[in-house]
Amino acid sequence: MKSKAMAFLVLFAFIFPLCIEQPVEEAEGKMAPELLKEDVEFLFRTIEEVHPNPYPYLEVKDDVLEKIDKPLTPIEFYKILASVIDPVTVELGDSHTIIGAPKIDEKLFPLRVKIFKENERYSMFVTEDYEEIPKGSEILGINSLIASELIERMMHERETPPSEGYRLACMERGAFAENLFLEIGYSEEFDLNLKTPDGEIKRVTIPAEKIDLPALSGPSRPGKPWDFEIIDESGVIDKDGNIGLLTYNKMYNPIEFKTFLNDTFSEIKEKKIENLIIDLRENHGGIFMDGYFLLDYLAGGPFKMWSRMEQRVSSQMLEQNQNKEMMEMQWELYWEPIFSHTGLTFDDFCGTFEGLEEGDLLIFEAPDTPPSEPNDLRFDGDVYALTSPFTFSGGMILASAFKDNGIGTVVGEETGDWPTGYTSLYGITLPNSGIWVGCSQWHHVRPSGKDTGRGVIPDYEVKPKPEDLITGEDRALNFVLEELIGNNYQDNEEVKK
Repeated sequence: MKSKAMAFLVLFAFIFPLCIEQPVEEAEGKMAPELLKEDVEFLFRTIEEVHPNPYPYLEVKDDVLEKIDKPLTPIEFYKILASVIDPVTVELGDSHTIIGAPKIDEKLFPLRVKIFKENERYSMFVTEDYEEIPKGSEILGINSLIASELIERMMHERETPPSEGYRLACMERGAFAENLFLEIGYSEEFDLNLKTPDGEIKRVTIPAEKIDLPALSGPSRPGKPWDFEIIDESGVIDKDGNIGLLTYNKMYNPIEFKTFLNDTFSEIKEKKIENLIIDLRENHGGIFMDGYFLLDYLAGGPFKMWSRMEQRVSSQMLEQNQNKEMMEMQWELYWEPIFSHTGLTFDDFCGTFEGLEEGDLLIFEAPDTPPSEPNDLRFDGDVYALTSPFTFSGGMILASAFKDNGIGTVVGEETGDWPTGYTSLYGITLPNSGIWVGCSQWHHVRPSGKDTGRGVIPDYEVKPKPEDLITGEDRALNFVLEELIGNNYQDNEEVKK
């Protein structure tokens, strides 16, 4: 097998965005083992063709086949796939190879919750008022199961990458109901043992409900993709303030995002904003090269989004490269701004792929990219980025580039994804069971070249606390406003990393 070194990268993530939005209805009855084994063959053939490091997965293929010895429901089949493949993804730190659970067409646990972990113990709190249950109530037990032990089982019986914090963040955003169903099965109602915010211990029974599980990623994920506000040092929106708050949640429309950035940094210049806070805590990724356009307004010198990428040549990739219109769009939107200083042309770009064969391993070495010139809107004040365990994929890559290029200060929590790891999800649906599976296409290395087996570590770690659910306090934002911009910070090794 040959490899080919390159100085640039072709992005296909917008063709197969990071989202699990293709759930299927659970089939009536069970499926024959022969059909399920066809799905297994299809799955591992795709991994072999697409994944940059398929061999650890191929080693467990027979383990999956051996477990399929009788008819199974889609959920039973899903559990077998997950039980064998998830340990491999954990070992590799592979966050974009995913076995998606079949859609659960049942009534589910209706409460939204947030889970905290302190001193190796889990605790779970209600995040919204629900009938007689006030927001901020701690759930001590569900159906006679101790909540902390239940969460322990849910977290560790099926370990999935990239981090525990990321799994907890997904549960907070709606995945708890699905995970609870997979753990304890169907329940018509839920007997809860609660501790209310005022300390009262009470028992409440609530019915299961039909609920819409929100998309955790993809363009249809709830919320605005980006926003900008001017605030004062107390965090209050104030058109006469001197602090900009840029919230960046989704990376799915580069043309509109570039327009937003031009308008935003024009306003920043006009209002003479001195401090800029970039909130990436809900950024779950997408077209991660969108982050380049933001960094171009912030970098004072050459910068990188990554240092190295590896991609396996597949029939899928070669077919995509035949679409010249798409190649031109990629070049104009992403690569020309980055590589024009090297003298690379569109014809050079296309010529790089001539002679490639399936199975070749492409190695992409990223050059230092100077900021575009001229740019009268480039920001030269102090910049801060807020991160959380839900900062994932493209959002994590942006946070990594922000930190490794020394653009500003990172505050909050460790990102849920690893800056040196696997990315760019290729999605398939297994033909017989209808189970959705994601397969990583790239292995990437962060700009610094380091591989710590961790997410992006903030310069200052600031975690939320249960009481914030009641008070509404935003500890990470307040830390930046009061301690860093307000110059009230006193060195504390428990906070500063």
